Amino acid sequence: GIIVGTEPGGRNLQLNYGGQDKYSVGGINRIPLFVGAGGAGGSAGGSGKAGGVGGRGGGCLYIECAGALSISSTLNASGTAGGAGNSDDGLGGTRYGGGGGGSKLSGGNGSAISTTDSGPGGGGGGGVIIILYKTLTENTGTYIITGGAAGTASKLTAGAGGNGYSLISQYK
Repeated sequence: GIIVGTEPGGRNLQLNYGGQDKYSVGGINRIPLFVGAGGAGGSAGGSGKAGGVGGRGGGCLYIECAGALSISSTLNASGTAGGAGNSDDGLGGTRYGGGGGGSKLSGGNGSAISTTDSGPGGGGGGGVIIILYKTLTENTGTYIITGGAAGTASKLTAGAGGNGYSLISQYK
């Protein structure tokens, strides 16, 4: 989604995050907000045992503080781990580990081999934390935006989720 806002007095916000500038049209600032994508599920095994579920993508947290900002807690927008694959003794064939979800960075790829086992799920992509403030009182907070770990299986691998990004910045 996109949050649209203007700073009082019509001045533009001076932001740079994730290597990209904010978007401004006619004095209206637009800050793109992204959530982490979910990881892909692993393929089913030879006798139909389900593959591991893909991890959930991290969310997006946007805070705009018109006064003094004081943060000392932990904010977490991480993806979750993918589910494990199953051991299977059914028919052979090519099976796949799920790919990891992305956010700012792409998730990893899963492997593909000939096996009867079901594939593990890919980790969910990390989310986004954006905090804008006028004045800063305290910023000893911890911001966690990591991608979820890949699911496990005896023979196949899944991709880990890509990391998200965070921005803690003063209005200029």
